[in-house]
Amino acid sequence: MSVPEPATTGPHPPAGDPAARDRLLLASAMTAARLEREADLHAAAALFLSALRQHYGARRAILTVTDAQGRDQQWFFAGLNNADIDHFHAHRPTAAERDAWFSDKHRVAAFAVPIAACRGRAGLRAATAQTASAATAAEEILVVPFRGAGGQFLGSLVIEDGRDRATREPAMVAALELFAGPMARLLERKRLDHFARNTEMRLRHAQEQLMQADKLSAIGQLISGVAHELNNPLSGVMGFTQLLQASETNPKAKLHLERIYNEAVRCQKIVQNLLSFARRHKPEKTPQSLNDVIETVLDLRVYQMQVDDIAIERCYDPALPATMLDTHQVQQVVLNLVNNAHQAMMANGPRPRRLTVTTGMHDGRLRASIADTGNGIPQDRIHRLFEPFFTTKEAGKGTGLGLSVSLGIIKDHQGTMAVESTVGEGSRFTFELPLVACLQAPAPRPEAAVLARAARSAPLRILVVDDEPVLTELLSDLLKSVGHDVEHARDGRVALRMAIAKPYDMILSDLKMPGLDGQGLYEEVCRQHPDMHGRFIFTTGDVVNPDTQGFLQGSGCSYLSKPFKLESVLALVDQTARTRAA
Repeated sequence: MSVPEPATTGPHPPAGDPAARDRLLLASAMTAARLEREADLHAAAALFLSALRQHYGARRAILTVTDAQGRDQQWFFAGLNNADIDHFHAHRPTAAERDAWFSDKHRVAAFAVPIAACRGRAGLRAATAQTASAATAAEEILVVPFRGAGGQFLGSLVIEDGRDRATREPAMVAALELFAGPMARLLERKRLDHFARNTEMRLRHAQEQLMQADKLSAIGQLISGVAHELNNPLSGVMGFTQLLQASETNPKAKLHLERIYNEAVRCQKIVQNLLSFARRHKPEKTPQSLNDVIETVLDLRVYQMQVDDIAIERCYDPALPATMLDTHQVQQVVLNLVNNAHQAMMANGPRPRRLTVTTGMHDGRLRASIADTGNGIPQDRIHRLFEPFFTTKEAGKGTGLGLSVSLGIIKDHQGTMAVESTVGEGSRFTFELPLVACLQAPAPRPEAAVLARAARSAPLRILVVDDEPVLTELLSDLLKSVGHDVEHARDGRVALRMAIAKPYDMILSDLKMPGLDGQGLYEEVCRQHPDMHGRFIFTTGDVVNPDTQGFLQGSGCSYLSKPFKLESVLALVDQTARTRAA
């Protein structure tokens, strides 16, 4: 910004003129009062530089404002025309030259710099070539640093006044430093205001994120409770369907039962996925198949995508090896990418909507990509996609944190993430993970099996405990059908009296029950009958709960996750019996 010429700019006052010093001091006081009231930096700089030229007799002056990192941020000019300003920007002092100017010995006071020692005359264009060649070591510019109360560098003032050491009086320089003080205070105030605004904005974003986290936590608790309650009726539907399948001979009825069972299994997957996403998990890397992790997320989104006419194309590498990763964190990454792709395609008008998910190996690393047929992302925005709080979505439709969080998770796994996009065609997000040798093979996914193939043990005396009548009936009927002697209780306290009164080979108990729960029943029974350690099998609809996991791991007891398959019940009973016998 260039400051207009003052109304009068007379010749330099003669050396030793006390009136000139007094006028500068008076102008300093008057200008200081006005600067204290001025809120606009441009207006304040114009006022300051105009008074500087009028009362100090400066020919040309440049006020430079720096940011908190000491980088040049703004410039204000007095006595320079447009050509002079263009010349200054092309030849202004380098960062190294400026650092040399503001060394420790020049931390506060004004100081003179010979023009001949400055690269490109400190950016001040000479009026003529003859003027430039006439520069001698005696010609100097005067530099005044602006510093805050704590000594932080705020900017500088460069003055070309036509004076040299012989004609520049110390008293005038001291008056000039006093004159510069109010401007330094204004610059410090502006920087503090800027810092305060940025801090307020960050705090506001943090508050919004905390509120969002509270909402998500409440929703997560609701989902967890609902999902847990769904597991009990699902167990009944799946279990009785299997019992009917084992005895049904009508082919059409068997087909309908198969359909019922398959739909119940579909509900089971949805409930399990909801429980996983609703819980917070400590980072824990276990052997996993990347294909399975991605498919779990797609299972959650497939219905809504079908409703929105989005086709899903799966291009999995079936030979993809397992690796060590945190299932829940990588699921979060995939969910963010799938949701972003879904939203992008909903805005692409009549063009076909297709989500393509690809996995494979690349240079010894696992690679997964999620591509959409949305409108794409402009190239000038791609480099900012992973910045916190940056979003390409409309206001209120995104926090700008999804991709930055996802990138952090992938980096925590020693992986990389990249994006390719073409406007009008779509985007492809790709992440790679290192192939980490697994300490143990990942647990195989359960396969459907007919009830008749389930392992059978020798007859056992078994107590079934569950507050859900449908489950006590189901488990009792199942175990009796293979020859076991079964009794049941629908209350933990009743079960405790029965277990103390007479011995059982095995107790099959729900973990979550009113009154005395499964853990309390286990502890009381084992306290009075220590030989019952290892003879409990628990059923639970919330195996991802950290408290549940801690108890099961600490007790060493076997468990069934609701809803369970009947062949899994029989196999676990047989396994527990054989372990006890050994």
